[in-house]
Amino acid sequence: MTITEVCSVTRGVKKPHKDSGLEIYQRYQKSTELMKLPFQRLVREIAHRISKQIYDFRAPL
Repeated sequence: MTITEVCSVTRGVKKPHKDSGLEIYQRYQKSTELMKLPFQRLVREIAHRISKQIYDFRAPL
């Protein structure tokens, strides 16, 4: 195999497209995925605290 044959074989494989920094920022500004997870954790924590308080309140009765 010569060098030109090796080069012609490797040319057929394309590398994956890399996003530029600006495209990444624009994608995250359009989506709400980054905001959903912290909010979901906060809601779960508050619900857990409330359910604990209700359970503690009912226990002495």
